[in-house]
Amino acid sequence: MVLALLSCLLCSAQEGCLDSSEKNKLLKVFFHHPYVSKEYVHAELPERVPLTFYRSQYFTDEFDLELFGKPIVLADSKEKPDLIDLKILRVDCDSTSYTISVYFKAENAEVTARLFPDDSCVYRVDFLKEVEY
Repeated sequence: MVLALLSCLLCSAQEGCLDSSEKNKLLKVFFHHPYVSKEYVHAELPERVPLTFYRSQYFTDEFDLELFGKPIVLADSKEKPDLIDLKILRVDCDSTSYTISVYFKAENAEVTARLFPDDSCVYRVDFLKEVEY
């Protein structure tokens, strides 16, 4: 099981512009991106799914998300060995673009993506960058 440590770095003025439904859409697009899911998530490995996130101001019990056919798990303890450190670095409400940066501890790599809605309100990845440490 992969555990994820989530931090939301949204300023309070911007926090309201991204509701739970939009958070779900963004995270699904990010984690299901062909490159991210193949190189980092490894959903075909039983120990990597379901993804587990730590409860935080960003992820509460009301947050409902399914990734790779299984609902995410929320955990209280931050003392777990395998972490994905997901940080939403910026939410630009004016242009409705979103930047997500995810640190995958098992791969010691950070992946950053910029997402934006197309004309049919489906989020697309406009930019994908990875840094291996």
